[in-house]
Amino acid sequence: MRLNLSLFQKALILIAVPLAFQLVFVFILVSLRQQVEQEEMHQVHAREIYRHLDRMLRNVMDRSMESIMSSVSRQVGYNDPEAQSRLDMLAKSTQEEAAAIKQFIADSNNEEEKKQFAECDDLQQQLFMSWNVSKKLLDEGDRLNALRLFRNTQAVAQKLLKQCDLMSAAERGVEATQLEAEKRHRDQIELLIKSGVVLNIVLAVALATFFNVGIARRLNVLIDNIVRLGANQPLNPTLVGDDEIAKVDQTFHHMAEALALATRQERAIIDKAMDVICSLNPAGKFTRVSPAATEAWGYNPDHLLGKSYLDLIAGAEKEKTASAMKDIKAGEREEPIETQVIHEDGRMIDTMWSARWSHEDETFFCVAHDITARKQAEKILQEAEARVRLIVESLPIGLVIIDSQGIIEFTNPSLRKMFGYST
Repeated sequence: MRLNLSLFQKALILIAVPLAFQLVFVFILVSLRQQVEQEEMHQVHAREIYRHLDRMLRNVMDRSMESIMSSVSRQVGYNDPEAQSRLDMLAKSTQEEAAAIKQFIADSNNEEEKKQFAECDDLQQQLFMSWNVSKKLLDEGDRLNALRLFRNTQAVAQKLLKQCDLMSAAERGVEATQLEAEKRHRDQIELLIKSGVVLNIVLAVALATFFNVGIARRLNVLIDNIVRLGANQPLNPTLVGDDEIAKVDQTFHHMAEALALATRQERAIIDKAMDVICSLNPAGKFTRVSPAATEAWGYNPDHLLGKSYLDLIAGAEKEKTASAMKDIKAGEREEPIETQVIHEDGRMIDTMWSARWSHEDETFFCVAHDITARKQAEKILQEAEARVRLIVESLPIGLVIIDSQGIIEFTNPSLRKMFGYST
C-alpha cells in the first residue's frame, strides 16, 4: 500500500519518529534512574540503621562492662566518683541512638524491620531498667539479690546483642541486595544509552533512506520527462500521489499536452501557409524550412537544411540582401527586403523577405512572400502609363488638365506651343 504523503508530511515523519523514539528512550532512562535513586536511598537507609545499631550495641557493651567494674570496685571497697557519670552518659548515648533508629524507620514500609527494632528497643529498655534496679539494690546493701538480678541482666543483654545482630545482618543484606540491584540498573542504563544511540541512528538513516529513495526516484522520473520532452519522445506515465513532486509532474504533463497542441497548430499553419517560413542560424544557413518552399521555389525543404540562403539569391542581389540582413541583425533595419530567388528550374522569382533576429535564440526568423505577380503588374502598369503619355504628348491638339480649384495639373506640348509656353 503506497502512502500518498506530501513532502511536508514526509519531513514531519522524519522528525517526529526519531523524536518519539527519543522521548520513549528518555522516559525509560528516567524510570531506571529513579529506581537507582530509590536503591541508593534504601542503601543509605540500611547503612544508617546498622551504623546506629552498632553504636547502640557498643554503648550497651560499654555500659555492661562499666556496671561490672563499678560492682567489683564497690565490693573491694573502692568507690569511683566518675563511674555513675560514665554510666549516665552511656545510657543517654544509647537512647539517642535508639531515637535515631526510630526516626529512620518511622516512614518505612518494612513492617519486619519495625518489628525487629521494637524487640531490640524493648530489650534495651529492660536492660536499662535491670541496671537501675541492680544499682539500687547495691546501694541498699542487698548484694545477693543484686547479683541475681545482674545475672538476669546479662541474659537480657545477650538477647539484645543477638537481636541487634540479626537486625544488622538483615540491614546489611538489604544494602547488599540494593547495591547489586543498583549495579544491575546502572548496567541497564549504560546498555540502554548505547543501544538507544545506535537504534536512533539506524532509525534516522532508515527513514531518511526510505523517503529519499522515493523522492529521488520520483525526481528522476520528472527529470527524464524533461529530457523526453526536449527529444520529442513520449513522456513517462503520470506520477501517482498528492505530494508536491506528483503535482509538478501532473502540471508538466498538462504543459506538455498544451505545448504539443500549440506545436501541432503551429505546424498546421506553417504547412498550409503559401509563404515560405524559415529560420537561419547566425551564418545564414537554413535550420528549418516550411513545406511551401516546394511550391514556391521548387526545392525540397529537407534539401535546403544546412545550405546558405544566399545560394538561392540571384547574383546581382546577393550583396544588397546580405547587407540588409546584417542591418536587421544589428537592429538598424526593420523594413522588409525585396530580392530575387532563383527557382529550382532556373527562373527568377521576386520575393519580399520579412526577417527578425532573435538574440535569445541566435536565429533569424524569416517569411518570404512571392511578389512576382505584383512586380509583373507594376511593370505592365508602368508600360501602359508610358504609352498613354506618349499618345497624349503626340496629339496635335492642345490638352490641359485642371483640378477642381482651377489649378493646371498637366499640359501637352501642343498646348504649350499654341500659347507660347516652354514647359
